[in-house]
Amino acid sequence: MTKELIVRFVPTSIQESDTIGRCVVMADILRASSTIIQALANGAAAIYPQAEIEDSRRLASELGAKTLIGGERNGQIVAGFDCGNSPLEYTTEKVSDRKVVLCTTNGTFTLSLCRNADRVLIGAFTNISAICERLQTHESAMIACAGTNRMVTDEDVLFAGAVASKLVLQNPSVKLDDAAKIAADRWQSINSQLSEGFPLWEWFAQSHGGRNLVKLNYEDDIQYCSQIDLLDLVPELDIASWVIKPSSQSVNVVSPTSQKTP
Repeated sequence: MTKELIVRFVPTSIQESDTIGRCVVMADILRASSTIIQALANGAAAIYPQAEIEDSRRLASELGAKTLIGGERNGQIVAGFDCGNSPLEYTTEKVSDRKVVLCTTNGTFTLSLCRNADRVLIGAFTNISAICERLQTHESAMIACAGTNRMVTDEDVLFAGAVASKLVLQNPSVKLDDAAKIAADRWQSINSQLSEGFPLWEWFAQSHGGRNLVKLNYEDDIQYCSQIDLLDLVPELDIASWVIKPSSQSVNVVSPTSQKTP
């Protein structure tokens, strides 16, 4: 059972000592985390996260002709890539049984800072209950928020707060660091409004990351990424091979329009 949870709101605040001995959950709600979860749920063989564009092109070439290469810079698809960073692009028809090299501005960069963790999972609102279930097997955990362009963004903070709140509900003795307490307070401050029918995606659309996506006409992505417990799948990064695969083969697809409160 989880006894300690710490949160880092931006990747630049992550110290090497933060990850050692902990299960780290990388959270890039808009959109890398949500995209990775969706791609694996739709049958992708594996995700190969890369922080740099040229490294991504080189690896995709090495992996072979059936490999897809996806990602973005400043929210837009990289020239020459097969896909961007929208979870809606990674359909079964496109990704089934294929390897995917993924390079994003924030999410895959954040993963590059987690090499010393005991375990690295990928979390989003679409799999939040499954994430909390996995964290119960680790005494110490960290939420590594990817942020937007190395700045804090509300959707990642809300995810961290929702996880913190759920873990405390399950075990009131969980020790939260100051950042986790701030995130939990932020989540609880809007949770009652969600219960009254105010949609989570509207909060996301007002965040730093959300405003960027609205400008690029990615409102559908914002709505998709705001869905809670859409999938019972937790991607896990194998640190030795630097490959992401499901930590469990269980995938339970829920109605895309459902809104649940963690």
